[in-house]
Amino acid sequence: MELFGKEFPIVGNSRGGKPLLGWRNAPQGVLWFSTRTRSDQTKQDPKVREAMMKSWVSYAFVSMLFAGATSVIAKMGLTGISGELGIVVRTCFVFAFVFVFAAFAVPAGEWSLLTRSNYLWLALSAATTTISWIFYYKAIKEGQVSTVAIIDKGSMVVAVLLAFLILKEQITARTALGACLMIAGLLVLVKK
Repeated sequence: MELFGKEFPIVGNSRGGKPLLGWRNAPQGVLWFSTRTRSDQTKQDPKVREAMMKSWVSYAFVSMLFAGATSVIAKMGLTGISGELGIVVRTCFVFAFVFVFAAFAVPAGEWSLLTRSNYLWLALSAATTTISWIFYYKAIKEGQVSTVAIIDKGSMVVAVLLAFLILKEQITARTALGACLMIAGLLVLVKK
């Protein structure tokens, strides 16, 4: 299987003859390289674990590059209009692009897997995204993109704390140190 110009082997077969590694949809419409087996089998196979690690890190870096470009492009698109109008137009384009993406990436049978819980959490995610985008667009309309983008990335610290509190994810010493360094960077930016 090829990913960003690199070949990743498909490792073994599951009972149904499907590969252990394959493409599936992940949250936020990102293609994610993952196993179709139980997580305990994944932990035991270092080849599977290594391939998964390489792919999600690659996806995270692609996301980082496009998120960074988004801010500058959005600022240019706000010339002569309000941030509110800008976010409405942008969201219409995002909606269209995501539906085109879904037509190619989401198998038709997967829609039936949605539960009330999926709808609830995804609706809450959409609501928090909307609030974030509204204030982000107001900030980049009036401020410097370089400063606003860095402050906005402080959301990673909030995500780490919420992942710990709600999802019960472990915070390692490295994660805690990274979060503290981000907070220190934010304080340097906002201190006059």
